[in-house]
Amino acid sequence: MTRAPRIAVLAAAIVLPVGAGLAALLLVTEPDPPRVPAVVRIGEAPPTSLPPEPGVPPTTAPSVPVETQDRLPPPPPVDDDDDDDDDHDDG
Repeated sequence: MTRAPRIAVLAAAIVLPVGAGLAALLLVTEPDPPRVPAVVRIGEAPPTSLPPEPGVPPTTAPSVPVETQDRLPPPPPVDDDDDDDDDHDDG
C-alpha cells in the first residue's frame, strides 16, 4: 500500500503539467492576419498637412539657402595605411 500513493503522486506530477500545456495550446486563438492595403502606390503619400487658411500667406522660404543646401561636404581623407592594426603581419 505504500507504493500506490507514490505512484499516484508521480502520475499527477506528470499528467497535470502536460494536461495544462495541451489545454493552453488548444485554447489559444489564432491571431488576426495582418491587413495589407489593396493598392500600393510608390511615390505617392497622403496629404500630411491641412490646406492653408484663406488670408494667411503660405511660407515658402527655405530655412537654409539653396546654395548651401545643394553643396555636400568633402569626403573624409582616405587612410589606407595598415600601420596601426594589431595583427602584426606587416613585417
